[in-house]
Amino acid sequence: MQSSPPLIIRGLSTNSALGRSSYEAAIVPSLDRAPAARAPFGERRAIFPFASAVEVDLGLISRNPRYDRLDRVTYAALAAVGETLKVANSNRTEIGCFSIGSSRGPTSSIEATFEAHLHEDGRVPVFTSPCTTAGNISSWVAQEYLARVEQKVSIASITTSMTCYSALHSLLVAKGIVGSGMCREAVFGAEEA
Repeated sequence: MQSSPPLIIRGLSTNSALGRSSYEAAIVPSLDRAPAARAPFGERRAIFPFASAVEVDLGLISRNPRYDRLDRVTYAALAAVGETLKVANSNRTEIGCFSIGSSRGPTSSIEATFEAHLHEDGRVPVFTSPCTTAGNISSWVAQEYLARVEQKVSIASITTSMTCYSALHSLLVAKGIVGSGMCREAVFGAEEA
């Protein structure tokens, strides 16, 4: 049995209540300040909003007219991948796969579309299907990447929707693609609601 080459992770970033870097995610829990807030609509559970630096990043992305129909989870994926590529200092032409997991997909878009359906005589916008699918997240990350690469490259955009297992599955898919020789580098990640 032939062993596969080791997996090397060159960059890591996160968008969460703990911040956007691995350092922040490691240090914030020890600071004795929980980043929780009350849930909307009077619910009695806590929610964990994004850290303020993450909200700034998402605000900048959301103001781009190209992204006006996208969901916040897609904004978060775009921001996280951008930061990961910066940290990795990667030769971007080597990346051949984006494998992004999603537990529930673009839920805000789904909820807005459902609300519109109820109040607009059962009609929904034409862009409903592409904007409310989990695959929308990885395809937009891949499109953004292709728009910034100076030479023509071929990439795979893969979405996994496995609820609570999406991140690990996206890692396994990326490793399989690289291990098969289809590309030299891959970006993997996941979003959770």
